[in-house]
Amino acid sequence: MFRTSDDAPRARVAAMSLTSEAEFLEVRVRHLREEISAIDTRLDAISAALRGLPAPVRPYGPGAGTRGTPRR
Repeated sequence: MFRTSDDAPRARVAAMSLTSEAEFLEVRVRHLREEISAIDTRLDAISAALRGLPAPVRPYGPGAGTRGTPRR
């Protein structure tokens, strides 16, 4: 597999390092998924609260709406 016996220890160290990093990343991904789920739950609650609010009252008359002051 390796050309010299000196390569085997370095390969084992590299494999152990990569395994450790993969385990760390798996834990991090799990943590991030939990955080995303918590944020999603909060967003659902906020959306429900907003849907429960009364509709805004729009003013009527000159300058009302999104166009600003009417032209003359």
